Amino acid sequence: MKRVLIALMLLAVACSASPQVEKWEHGWKTKNVIATEYKNPFMGENIGFVFPNDPQNCDRIEIDDFIHAHKGDTYQSGGYPGAEMFVIFEDVKDKASADKKLQEILPGLDRLIVRLR
Repeated sequence: MKRVLIALMLLAVACSASPQVEKWEHGWKTKNVIATEYKNPFMGENIGFVFPNDPQNCDRIEIDDFIHAHKGDTYQSGGYPGAEMFVIFEDVKDKASADKKLQEILPGLDRLIVRLR
């Protein structure tokens, strides 16, 4: 039952209007999500997400489910409101693939954040 509800929520998120995704000096962002690209010698390419308008959402299970549905694994999130959520995506191997991934998922993640309010 939980999986069905999550699937329906993800479908509803995907069907709503697309938010504006814009490039910034360290990654990509929308009104509700700031994504920063990191390269770490131990973790490889990874992405940090901050939710500036909803800092309490940094460790919501719905966000983690969204990340997993997009081939990502969260390796750190939560702890305090506004904490950055760190994710490794299996299909992100360099800056170009990180840029492509963020442009692909940020609209849906932004809509999810809005729905969680």
